[in-house]
Amino acid sequence: MAKQKIYPWLLASTLTVLASASHAEITVSGFASAGLISGDIKNSFLSGSDIITESAQFGADNTLGVQVAADINDRVNVSTLLLSKGTVDAYAATAQWAYISYEISEQLSSRFGRLSFPGTLYSEVQEIGFSYPWIRNPIEVYTVLPLATYSGTDLIYRFDNSENIEWMLQGFLGSAPGFDVLGGNIEVERAYGASLIGAFESGKLNFTVAGAEGIDYSQSIGSGTLNLNVDMAFASAGIEMERNNVLFIAEVIKKDIVNNPSSSLVSLQDMLAYYVTLAYRMGNFLPHFTYADTQSPHKPLILAAGTPLPGPAPQGIPQQYWVAQNDMLIPGNTELFLQKSYTAGVRYDFNSQTDFKVEVQRIIPDEGSWGVFFSDPGDHADLISLAVDVVF
Repeated sequence: MAKQKIYPWLLASTLTVLASASHAEITVSGFASAGLISGDIKNSFLSGSDIITESAQFGADNTLGVQVAADINDRVNVSTLLLSKGTVDAYAATAQWAYISYEISEQLSSRFGRLSFPGTLYSEVQEIGFSYPWIRNPIEVYTVLPLATYSGTDLIYRFDNSENIEWMLQGFLGSAPGFDVLGGNIEVERAYGASLIGAFESGKLNFTVAGAEGIDYSQSIGSGTLNLNVDMAFASAGIEMERNNVLFIAEVIKKDIVNNPSSSLVSLQDMLAYYVTLAYRMGNFLPHFTYADTQSPHKPLILAAGTPLPGPAPQGIPQQYWVAQNDMLIPGNTELFLQKSYTAGVRYDFNSQTDFKVEVQRIIPDEGSWGVFFSDPGDHADLISLAVDVVF
């Protein structure tokens, strides 16, 4: 995903904070992760919104984030998260989110700006490794949802019930300006949906329904351009619960695709993905095991080297040269990955701000699929990862 620019409204918000520094309460917090990934990484692969390559062996999990928040007055708050990652633009700092929050009442508030797309259990904290047991969020679920952030607004209503659960109902609306991904550029004309989030003494719940319209993906091949335009619908549910030292986490997400007639490509990315994690806390140690799987009524479309590319050759290119130079996935299906994975790991907490993690993962692509990989990994791929997470 390409670096996002600092928008004018963010600059204005920052200047407002600085101008009001004598009156505003400013808080600064942050997080960082550093890691190593080894094993079968000769083939690049998707992990969430990141692409992990062999050259990123010592940088794929390296992340630094700094959050600055300022209370302008009793009702208005400004918050921004500057994020630097080892997989993006050589650690260039980007605005992961930046928004103005307005408290309408004790129970009702609204935010405006660049926000996290609330599609999963860990959407708000998925860059903060200290927030979950794994080194990376389970690939299967967190790669199905292509949007990590959006520009727009949300409306949040908080309420309690007799079951001692604090509920938050969140409605959201916005768009995603163009960004680079999977060798092309993607824009989202409109994204919208609602989430119901519950927090209770031993865990949390998340339910989300969302849609995205006018998703336009374009990719240059030679002197030509392939275009894909689709609408997407998402539904997800998740739970995290810990009792008697046993931690249980599970999520499921469903993505449906509707192709628009303006495309030069057709997408077959309808998918169901889920994972289940079991862990047992032994003092500062948290051993855990995760099983994850993806399913789809479709099969990936793999073009062998020399196979004609979709559609007519662009002007100036003889048809006999409009062929795949190497084995490749059709661009409209690069996110249709069918696989299962097994992950075993241990997290050790040095204190309330620092942890160390080690995990081993086996990814098994379904027959006829490359899974999350961009080239054929064979029957399976084994990954070994180490990481240290801190919050401050």
